[in-house]
Amino acid sequence: DRNTAKIVEACNAYKARHGTFPNTLQDLVPEYLERIPRAKYAILSGEFTYRKTSENSHTLMYVSLPPFGRRLYHLEEARWSQLD
Repeated sequence: DRNTAKIVEACNAYKARHGTFPNTLQDLVPEYLERIPRAKYAILSGEFTYRKTSENSHTLMYVSLPPFGRRLYHLEEARWSQLD
């Protein structure tokens, strides 16, 4: 969750400057993050997934316990949810 907090903080800083959340995580590099951190150290499913489904819907996701256990952080709502 430490790396999730870094990304969420960077996304919030990006929004404060640009008025909206980034389109991709790469938009945060190098100004807000040196690099995109891994969600966790694992052979499979160790990366974050970031989705912009509309102007007002940005979600950060990672798999906490492969193959399920998908945790989502909803940036606009500043809340967590779990898919499975």
